[in-house]
Amino acid sequence: MPTRPTGPPLIHPVDLAFAELPEPLAGLRCLHVSDLHIRHRRRRYETLIESARQTDVDLLLITGDMMHLPGDEALAAELVGRLIEAANPRFGTVGSFGNHDTADLHRLLSDLPATWLCDETWASDRLPLRITGLHYDRVRRGDLVAAMLDEPADPPGFRGLRGFRGFRVLLAHMPVWLPAAAQLGFDLVLSGHTHGGQVRLPGKLALENNCDWPLRLSSGVMRRGRTTMVLSRGLGETVSERLRFNCPPHAPLITLRQGPAEPAAEPDRVEMIERW
Repeated sequence: MPTRPTGPPLIHPVDLAFAELPEPLAGLRCLHVSDLHIRHRRRRYETLIESARQTDVDLLLITGDMMHLPGDEALAAELVGRLIEAANPRFGTVGSFGNHDTADLHRLLSDLPATWLCDETWASDRLPLRITGLHYDRVRRGDLVAAMLDEPADPPGFRGLRGFRGFRVLLAHMPVWLPAAAQLGFDLVLSGHTHGGQVRLPGKLALENNCDWPLRLSSGVMRRGRTTMVLSRGLGETVSERLRFNCPPHAPLITLRQGPAEPAAEPDRVEMIERW
């Protein structure tokens, strides 16, 4: 069951248990950053960077919408670079793109010490871990089949190991990929895009989440079958930077644990484990 101990500002610690988690991944801390929507300098980004500096991060995982509109690319690349430097993740940074991220931003980010996935799969050479990232922009909506066909060989340190399966993570800007990810055997899906609704009624009921995804599932930890999804409320806003109510920004810090996961009562439905 997810837990929420206190942490630095904007950092939201969450423990997730997986019954088949490989031993080397036990205790791995993954900082999930989504939907920064950078358009100018603001205190929130400085707070995030300083909070990341104070946090022990093994992997920095980014799920898109780092910038807001064309023309914001240079500042977005600068601040993302500073975030990567501050977090100093032990096993690196892996990211995918969202619908606000332009081709110009892709080019600028290519100079950073990070792996950017566009319908591709990356395999760690130090951990039994594979991360698939879907490309999402104003034209393309991601190609999971292409990403799976791109599957790399077993990492050298695990090649030929009997029973090696590894832990599979999907970075998908849109949460609608959860059912397909569950069918394909992913362990964990990280998503954003919804901003948790940005404006919510009492009881955390979102009024809008800008996609074909149930409003009651706009943010939180949820599961379909044996696949868990972390759907972030994000760190920025659309329309107006002041347009948030009952839905604070955050960056989940996910710690992977070994242990029995709560079984899904209905494997063919998405179940909310913890609503944020």
